[in-house]
Amino acid sequence: MVSATVVATIGVGGFALASTSSPVGNSPARTLFECVKIGHPSVHYIERRGIRPRACKPGFVLVALPGRGPRGLQGPRGLQGPQGSTGPQGPAGPPAKLTAQASMQAANIPTQLQYIGGTILQTTAGHGATNVLQVFLPAGTYLVNANMKFDRSVSATTTGPDTYGYAALWTGATASTAFTSFSQGAGTFTTGALPRMVNGGDVIDAVTSGSSIVVVPAGGEYLNLSAFAYNADESGGPYSGCVGTSGANACTSADLSKAGSVVVTGANISVVQVGS
Repeated sequence: MVSATVVATIGVGGFALASTSSPVGNSPARTLFECVKIGHPSVHYIERRGIRPRACKPGFVLVALPGRGPRGLQGPRGLQGPQGSTGPQGPAGPPAKLTAQASMQAANIPTQLQYIGGTILQTTAGHGATNVLQVFLPAGTYLVNANMKFDRSVSATTTGPDTYGYAALWTGATASTAFTSFSQGAGTFTTGALPRMVNGGDVIDAVTSGSSIVVVPAGGEYLNLSAFAYNADESGGPYSGCVGTSGANACTSADLSKAGSVVVTGANISVVQVGS
């Protein structure tokens, strides 16, 4: 069976379209013409649009087959397909590695801050942050956790400014490098206002803690944990800067009872390598 527009033959050598809506002279683009033997769908010859079709031989009928027209407009985008299944779990990464850990030694408790206020930088001898702990780190990326405990010897009945304690992380190229630039800083954590003594002399501890990511360059660096404090009215000090309860620089009761004295009574630092 041939499905097409039939062009009826008119005598020998003549033809006409059986459908008036599709004349031969104005056929759709790329229309094909076939001469088909009546009763048999055998093809005799094919001609394209633009070439005048030849008359069919007796016993054949001219058939116009619609060809492929111009490309139509793109249709609307279809709906998004369903989400695919979850892929397999990737390989486990390298385990975190505890690289360094340090705690304030009993022999260094308490450590009194020599100055309250001023700059945290150690640009002038005796001033700035008081060093408490130090660890060496090789090149790599580290998660550092630190905490520090402060005490303040100011009576609750005494009028005066509030004092704020700070724990500071910073790096140095050598063990004796001083904290002289804020570019060395790796994080600071504050206690807020330190509590005052109660009940005629009971000291209330104030603790601060925090975490920081530290990237150490090739060759390694020293990571330091230092203490600092300042008064709200910028007053304070100097104090003796005593350390511990024995030795040449041991703290005396007079040192610790001096109004406004701030001491560190505990500190810890732990370092876990998390990247190269």
